[in-house]
Amino acid sequence: MKILKQKTATRKDTPSPDPMTKLISVLVLTGLISAAFAMTAYATGIFDEAAGVQLFEELVQFIALWIQRIAMVVVFFGIIGIALSLKSQNPDARLDAMMLTGAGIITFAAAAAFRAFTVGGFIV
Repeated sequence: MKILKQKTATRKDTPSPDPMTKLISVLVLTGLISAAFAMTAYATGIFDEAAGVQLFEELVQFIALWIQRIAMVVVFFGIIGIALSLKSQNPDARLDAMMLTGAGIITFAAAAAFRAFTVGGFIV
C-alpha cells in the first residue's frame, strides 16, 4: 500500500497579489468603514434637519481634523527620511522622503482648507 504524500503549499507556490490589487482592496475597505461610520453618526439626527446638518458638519470637521493630524505625522516621517538620506548620501531615498514630506504638506493644507467651509450654507 502506497501512502501518497500531499504537497503542502509553500510561500513560493502562492502568487502574491500585485500592489494595485492590494491598494484597491484597502481603499474599498476604508470607504465602506467610513460610509458606515458616517451613516451611523448622521442617522442619530436624521429626523431633525437642522440637527442633522449640524451633526454632519461636526462629523466632517472631526474627520478633517484627524486627517490633518495624520498628515503631520507623515510630514514628520518625511523629514526624518530626508535627514537619514542626507547622512547616507542616497539620492533615491532623498527623493522618496521629499515626496513623502510634500504629500503630507499637501494633505494637511487640503484638510485645513476643507475645514474652513461649512455645509450649512449650501443646503437649501
